[in-house]
Amino acid sequence: MTDKAAASAGTYDGAEAVASDRSALRLLGRAAIYAALAIWTFIALFPIYWTLTTTFKLGKDVTQGHLIPWVDFIPKWKGL
Repeated sequence: MTDKAAASAGTYDGAEAVASDRSALRLLGRAAIYAALAIWTFIALFPIYWTLTTTFKLGKDVTQGHLIPWVDFIPKWKGL
């Protein structure tokens, strides 16, 4: 193998490594974006969940902080 061929082969390996690094960074960036969107979705939808579950709670369940219907409390149709 000549020096020129070896040099070009080394360049190709370097370019492949850079492309691999860019691909990994792009994947990491997308994962970070989706994680941020998932967190923001939870933050945005939690008040709606809270409102709907509070509708079916008794007064004592609201003050005790029970969050999950049928696990922490039994929903009632009385909003007392």
